Amino acid sequence: MDEKMMSSCGEILSSEDFVVSKNIKQHLKKSNLFIEIDKVGGIKIYSNKKIILSQIIPTIHSFGFLINHEVSYSVEEVYIIKIKLIVDDVELLLAHKDNIIDILLARLQGELRFDCPLFSLTYYENFSKREFQLFDALVEYQNQLFDNFNRASIVHVLTQYPKIAKAALELFSAKFDPALKSKKTLIKQKQEQFLENLKDISGINHDKIAKTLYEILAHMVRTNYYMQKPTIAFKVQVEGFKNLLRGTQPNIEAFVHSQEISGTHNRTGKICRGGLRWSDRKDDFRDEVKSLMTAQEGKNAVIIPGGSKGGFVIHDKNVTKAKFSKVL
Repeated sequence: MDEKMMSSCGEILSSEDFVVSKNIKQHLKKSNLFIEIDKVGGIKIYSNKKIILSQIIPTIHSFGFLINHEVSYSVEEVYIIKIKLIVDDVELLLAHKDNIIDILLARLQGELRFDCPLFSLTYYENFSKREFQLFDALVEYQNQLFDNFNRASIVHVLTQYPKIAKAALELFSAKFDPALKSKKTLIKQKQEQFLENLKDISGINHDKIAKTLYEILAHMVRTNYYMQKPTIAFKVQVEGFKNLLRGTQPNIEAFVHSQEISGTHNRTGKICRGGLRWSDRKDDFRDEVKSLMTAQEGKNAVIIPGGSKGGFVIHDKNVTKAKFSKVL
């Protein structure tokens, strides 16, 4: 290593960087990864295996962080990557570091299947991994409701206006968190706070996306979110905001979402009849289900008052028979 290179490394690494603590070594015996964030906005990733940098950088960028510099090295058979971040507020980073680390670990270990700009809500509003998964489900549902707004535009609104996302989370919690009491007063308060935050939005399309999220939450009547199951489900009375949507719509809808599948069950009324099917239309499977619901209603005319239909997609790009059986 030439003198210039030695000098550069000396600016990035200190003697402390070549010491791996006993706690980290013990942790790596149980898990392949350990991550820490230091007081000056640096991330260190420890691993039993060599980590490819290109696997990490997209995830870092998904938080909205920029990378000033990075260096990879090994100490006592432990592979280490040290990354110096460029962030607007180091104190905010440190205050929310536990959830940031949790999401980083989940992504690098494959528990989360893709990088997403919604990760930045962890930096700005201290969203937990579970709360990120909730908003991933809400975004996917809202994406299925409209053909003129895609997933990227919905995510953009939530990340550009993190206070809207926080207000949405608080409204959701006020309605459904079983640990909270005096719900009616709290719900009204959180609804008013959400609507107050809408004043900060500029742009008609951004406003429409945010207001649709509010309508979804306002007309959501049930969820399994607090049961801590990997698949998040919620039931929505769509009839309450049909005026915002195009074409035929169900009156009642159940939506489910996980890392492996997304699905919907559409009903025209309380008493309905209809089946469930797999769809390969990942971008608009809800439209397919709506059409089948309408057809089912006609078939049921002399049997049951209403029609229903359910459909789901598998997120894996290559759906094999074995994968299909596993998911089901």
